[in-house]
Amino acid sequence: MKARFATLTLAAGVTGLALTSSTRAADYGATLQADAARIDADITQLQADQQKVRQLVVPDRTSLAAAQKQYDTEAAPYLTKLKADQQQFEDMIKSRRQTIKASREQGESTLKAMEAKLTADRQRAKKDKSLVAQIPQQEAELKNSREKLKLDLKALEEKLTTDTDSGKQSLNAERQSMNAALKPDSDALSKAKQQLQSDLAWETKVSADQAAFQADELKFQQDKQAAGQ
Repeated sequence: MKARFATLTLAAGVTGLALTSSTRAADYGATLQADAARIDADITQLQADQQKVRQLVVPDRTSLAAAQKQYDTEAAPYLTKLKADQQQFEDMIKSRRQTIKASREQGESTLKAMEAKLTADRQRAKKDKSLVAQIPQQEAELKNSREKLKLDLKALEEKLTTDTDSGKQSLNAERQSMNAALKPDSDALSKAKQQLQSDLAWETKVSADQAAFQADELKFQQDKQAAGQ
C-alpha cells in the first residue's frame, strides 16, 4: 500500500514538472516571438526612413552644392574687384600716413637746425654787435616755419581723414551693390541650406532607428540564451 502511494506521488510530481516546463517553454516562445516581431518592425521602420534619406537628403545635398557653385561663380568677379579696391584703399592710407610722417620728420629736422643756428648766432651776437640786427629776423623765420609745419601737417591729416571716410563709403557702396546683384543667388543658396537642414531630421531618425534595432536585437539574443537556445 505504501509503495503504491509513493508511486502515485512520484507520478504526480513528474506530471507537475512536465506541466511547469511546458508552461515555461510557452512563455519563452511568446517572448521570443514578441522580440522577433519588434525586430521586424525595427527593420521595416529603418528601411522606410533610409528611403526618405535617399529621396530627400541626398538630392538636397546635390541642390546645395549646385547653389553654392552658382553663387561662387557669380560672386567671383565682384569679390575680385572688391578685394583689389580694398587693397588700393589700404595702400592709399598707408602712403598718406608715410607722407605725414616724413613731412613731420623733415619739418622738425629743419626747425631743429634753425633753432641750433639761432642759439649759436645769439651767442656770437654777444661778442659781435653787428649780428644783433639779424636775430629778430631769424626768430621770425623760425616762428613762421613752425606755423607753416603745423598748418601743413594739419592739411595732410585732414586730407587723410577725408579720403579715409570717402574710401570707406565707396567700399560700402560697392559691397551693397554686390549684395544686391547676388541676391537671387544668395536667396537660392539660403533656401537650399534651410531645406537640407530641415530634411536632415531623417538622418537623425535613421540613427534612432538603428539604435532601437540594436537594442531589440540584443534583447532577443539575451532571451534566447535564457530560453536555452
